[in-house]
Order: sequence, then structure tokens, then C-alpha cells
Amino acid sequence: MVNLYITEQGARLERLSERLVVRKNGTRLLEVPVKDVERVVIFGAVQVTTQALSLLLEKGIDVNLLTIHGKFKGKLCPGLSKNIDLRLAQHDRLKDERFCLLFAQNIVGAKMKSQQAILRRYQRNHDKADFTSEIASITSAVQLLLRQKNINSVRTIEGMATAAYFRAFGRMVQSDLGFAGRNKHPPLDPVNGLLSLGYVLLARELAGLLEARGLDPFMGFYHTTKHGRRSLALDMLEEFRHSAVDRLTLATLNTRAISADDFENREDSRAYLKAESFRRYVGLYEDYLTRDFPVRRLRRRLSFRELFRIQVEKLARAVKSGEEYEPFAMK
Repeated sequence: MVNLYITEQGARLERLSERLVVRKNGTRLLEVPVKDVERVVIFGAVQVTTQALSLLLEKGIDVNLLTIHGKFKGKLCPGLSKNIDLRLAQHDRLKDERFCLLFAQNIVGAKMKSQQAILRRYQRNHDKADFTSEIASITSAVQLLLRQKNINSVRTIEGMATAAYFRAFGRMVQSDLGFAGRNKHPPLDPVNGLLSLGYVLLARELAGLLEARGLDPFMGFYHTTKHGRRSLALDMLEEFRHSAVDRLTLATLNTRAISADDFENREDSRAYLKAESFRRYVGLYEDYLTRDFPVRRLRRRLSFRELFRIQVEKLARAVKSGEEYEPFAMK
């Protein structure tokens, strides 16, 4: 199963029997069986016929609409899951302060372990890299984490660890773009732009998987409920933010797959990927998430996509039972 990304401006998505066809100016750009598609992601000015939409919704396939630069606008999806028992359980867990606090501690703890794993791996492979101070800061944050009595204090500890991690992250970026520190809403430089783009794409995927399983992606246990925000998807994003998106960003920059020449400045002074470079990035993202890697805890090789599904199922079981949720962490 694949995600179908359509980035060609002026293209049109059509239905041909049980197949999806992308055309532009009468030329067929792509044709794929609908049975092989998990979700459709449309960037910018792309048209979709009602016949294609009907087929996608009939097959339970989401259609995600993003701006040309990757900002999420909305999505079309099949009707709400009939799994009312799971959603009722999710409401109950949201009122359970102990469950929410333990969930937050586990999610943030896994995130910190992934931060440490990335820094240690890089340090092993680069003789001149020294992240001793940053790793020690994250270790201190991990030790403090389980002593916290409320979610706000968990967020404070998370911020301490993340600040240390991104200090080291800047020294791992070996491109001419450089990295002065994490910024967002909006990201103000190319490296932050790549990070934010990856986070947006991944959050959309996780939201779709949660919704398909019958969970409400808007109802998070760590991220507070906020109008229009898929808080539960953001909760799960914390597990994979560094292991998936950050490592992809580093590989993309340090191998010069994306460089300064791939960006253009606009009137708002932000750096945007050029159209062809954007398509290349989406291809790199897709390849990275579908590539197998060893997962020691499970003693098998999995892709991130397979791992996402495993974690969503695990979360659904935890929500129904009220038991502790075990998030993914890099080793």
C-alpha cells in the first residue's frame, strides 16, 4: 500500500474503472490501481473529479489537501468509524488524570531516549563530535520526568531536553545551510522548514491511522484539546518526531540531496522549496518510511509505516483497557 502524493500544479486526478489516473493537459502522468493506495495527499492547485472522489471514499481512502508548501488545509474522509465503544473509552481515559499523566511521561520519556540514541549514534560515527554535555542534560531530564506530578511540569522537562537536543542537532547539520536553532509557526529558515514539513506530513499520516482505527485524533492525552488541532496525532508524533523526520532531514542535508540551491525566497522572507525540489523531498520521505530497519524490541525488521500501525493498535488496546501505553523509542 502506498501514499499517492500529487504535487504537479494544474494536474487532475480521475477515475478509470478501479484505477486512479493523474493527467495534465491531456497527458497521462500516472496510473495506479486503487487497491494499492492507502491515502491521497494533494499539494496546491490539483483538481479531483467527483468520480475519483466517490471511488476513494467508497474504498475508505482519505484525501488530504495541503498548500503547495505542505501546510495542511483539511481532508475528505469516509464516514466516522462505527467503533463507539473505543471512542467512549477514549472519553473516559481523557478524564483519568493518572492515565493521562502516565501516558505523557511515557511519550516524553520515549522521545528523550530517541534524542539520546540519535546523538550517540552520530557521535560514534564522527570522531570530532562531542555531545557529552547535551546527552547528560537529557539524562537529567529523564531522571526528573518520573517525579513530576502534573502534565504542565512534564512539558517543562520536555522543553529542557529538547533545547539540549537541538543545540547538538545544529552541529550535526553538515550542509551550507547551517542551523541556528529550532523555530516554528512559521519556520524561518530552510532547515526548520524541512523539519516542519516532515512533521506535518507525518502528523497527517498518524491522524489518518488513528481515525481508521476508531480513535478520535482530536482528543489527545498529552497535547491539550484545542479547536481544529489533532492532539492525539501530535501525541503519537512525539514518538517518531526524531527517529523519522529528524534523521531523514539530516540524511537529506548531509548527503546534499537537498541544498541551498533547492530553496527560493518569497516576499515573506521565508525560504521555500522549489517545485522540483519539493517533489524530490516527498520521494525521499516516502522511501524513508517504507524502508525496513531492525526493531530490537520486536526482534524483527519493520518499516516505519508498519511500526505506525503496530503502535496505533497498541494505543487502542491501552485506551480500552486503561493499561499503560508503551511508546516506540530508538535504542
